[in-house]
Amino acid sequence: MASTVAELIDKSRAAASTATWWLGSRSHLEFLDAALGPLFGASDVTLEWAPPGTGSHWDPGTRVMRLEPPVGLAMPAEDAAELTVLGLLHECFHERFTSEHGDYEAFRDGVGGFMAANIDRLFQRIEDGRIAALGTAQAPSLQPHVDKLTDLTLEAAAATYGASGEGPKPASQRMQLQFALETYALRPDAALVLDPQVAALLPGLVPRIDKGRHGSTDDCWMAAALLVGDIMRSPLPT
Repeated sequence: MASTVAELIDKSRAAASTATWWLGSRSHLEFLDAALGPLFGASDVTLEWAPPGTGSHWDPGTRVMRLEPPVGLAMPAEDAAELTVLGLLHECFHERFTSEHGDYEAFRDGVGGFMAANIDRLFQRIEDGRIAALGTAQAPSLQPHVDKLTDLTLEAAAATYGASGEGPKPASQRMQLQFALETYALRPDAALVLDPQVAALLPGLVPRIDKGRHGSTDDCWMAAALLVGDIMRSPLPT
């Protein structure tokens, strides 16, 4: 049994390099499940592979933790194995620090459409930043692992928003602002290239994120809802 997250990563990478079929298998899941209590302090948790296309998720009501299976990823098997451990660490932060937020789901479903999707993404980023800060405050040795997962998350977000490359990105200034807020939620000191009009609005909005990061899960989704409303009411062109 691994005694640290680093050791669990090393063992995962070694297993994946020996047999790529192990990734996403029942044996892989059982290997991770054995670390839940001793290494992550999670109890009374059912660990499952998430259905295809649904992503990792922690359900505090049922206490079911679902991990996205590391199959079909455009990376070496060893890296996919490490990413799965980082995802497990992240979901264990949710298990420890995220509270039930049924009111949010009702609110989001009532809003609907692209606004609901934007609120959902921003809420997840603010909550993820909050729980990561709480987790690393309790265990500072986890900071490098959290930083690595944050880097990967922001890289994926940049690709989704078309925010890679030089110059202000994405082209839509409102989407620039959304992307900047999501980035700030995970990495407040990140350097972004923004249009001047977007950069001018950012300082007036990030205090909402700071309040959420120092509050509760409900504070995070409320901050996200208010911020998406701020973006929609801004003078920025779409």
